[in-house]
Amino acid sequence: MYKKDGYDSTIEELSEAIRCNPNNADSYCERGWAYADRSDYDSAIEDFSSAIRIDPNNAEAYCGRGLVYYDRGDYDMAIKDYDEAIRIFPNDIYAYNNRGLSYCNSDDYDSAIKDFDEALRIDPNYVDGYNNRGLAYYSRGDYEEAIKDYNMALRIDPNYARAYCGRGLIYYDDGDYDSAIKDFNSAIKIDPNYAYAYCSRGFAHSDNGDYDRAIEDFSSAIELDPNYAEAYCGRGVVYSDKGDYDSTVADLSSAIRIDPDYAYAYCGRGVAYYGRGDYDMAIKDFDEALRIDPNYVDAYNNRESAYRAKSGK
Repeated sequence: MYKKDGYDSTIEELSEAIRCNPNNADSYCERGWAYADRSDYDSAIEDFSSAIRIDPNNAEAYCGRGLVYYDRGDYDMAIKDYDEAIRIFPNDIYAYNNRGLSYCNSDDYDSAIKDFDEALRIDPNYVDGYNNRGLAYYSRGDYEEAIKDYNMALRIDPNYARAYCGRGLIYYDDGDYDSAIKDFNSAIKIDPNYAYAYCSRGFAHSDNGDYDRAIEDFSSAIELDPNYAEAYCGRGVVYSDKGDYDSTVADLSSAIRIDPDYAYAYCGRGVAYYGRGDYDMAIKDFDEALRIDPNYVDAYNNRESAYRAKSGK
């Protein structure tokens, strides 16, 4: 995701500039970026909107507001703003890239790939374009094309950690855990603070039967990002596989606290309660998992097992 940064002016200085000249779209734009950098999304949207009101052909303001909408998870609004930015400036590589990511997050992978294609037409060496198109191909299930794009990204920039991580996920999905771990190792060597790579390697170690290394990786991911629900969940499931149900309940409770709609975490915690013989708590968790995801087959099966165990059958 492209973000404009490097602003030296403070919000206070920009506010003074706006007070002196309230019709300067650039000042609103710069203050909008400053607010966005502080995650003050409402103020950022207000400023970018003011810039657009003053100058309806301000492509930067549309890009800025689109980025804020993206960060807020409002991908439809982001796409609309990037549409306008591209209409005004048809060769804006970052607008195509960011709109492509918005399409990806909306599960419209075909549209995303078209946008990344256009970004790469403008700049055939745009490494983010290859990486992000690889992500779109991966999400669409086209692993062969995804690997080609990740390989191209790494050919352009051998220190592109995200491409190693993306390719590693494909190897992981194919059950080639050794190759996946090798790529995650490369990503972590390049970026030792890459929480997602640690978490992904943790899953690969877990599925490879190396529970201790998996726990180490999930713990590293949590240390880097204390709000990483998936890492808590991964570590909790490994503890469950080791028969440490108390640690499982603690980790999956943390995952649920971070993400209250995490059906897999409820189901996993239910399994731990079941393992401890606490069938009522297990049934409650399976119920909650099914409330979130009514098509969760494992939750149905596990709940049935808990009912049978509770009745002594």
